[in-house]
Amino acid sequence: GGCRCNFWEPLCNEFPDKRVYYFQSGSHKPVCVVASNLCCGDYNDHCSCDFYTHATKMFGSDSMNSMIDDEKRCHAANNIVPNSATDLEMLEIIYNETGGDHWSNNAGWMTDLGHCMWYGVSCDDGKVHVTKIMLTSNNVTGKFPSNPLSKLYALEALDLADNNLW
Repeated sequence: GGCRCNFWEPLCNEFPDKRVYYFQSGSHKPVCVVASNLCCGDYNDHCSCDFYTHATKMFGSDSMNSMIDDEKRCHAANNIVPNSATDLEMLEIIYNETGGDHWSNNAGWMTDLGHCMWYGVSCDDGKVHVTKIMLTSNNVTGKFPSNPLSKLYALEALDLADNNLW
């Protein structure tokens, strides 16, 4: 999403029923549909579902009828079967893009110990899927990569307070 999302998401909140010309489709679309497409991309069902759910709660289902594709994405997102390889890959991206080598505590990270044993990471009872990432005051630095979060399907809590993120 980046800058485009920073522009379009507030417009969705301010003018949910407004239609604008959407260059990618060559037709007029509701602002929230454009925002969802630009913020989430074409293949991120979880993000689109979250966007649709937020917009529906904020503006009601009548305003969101045109976001039916996102509703379908919610169905698709709910049927995704997460796997530990995806969780591992997403944690590695977070580590690499936020200066993990320089974190105050990076015990276990990027080792064969198993991602559920890494500092600040908690997993489900089966020790497969990440449920929490708690890296408070840990010198996590840089632009936090949001895309990996959308692929951590079992993630319930994230704490990155008191770090150097932008």
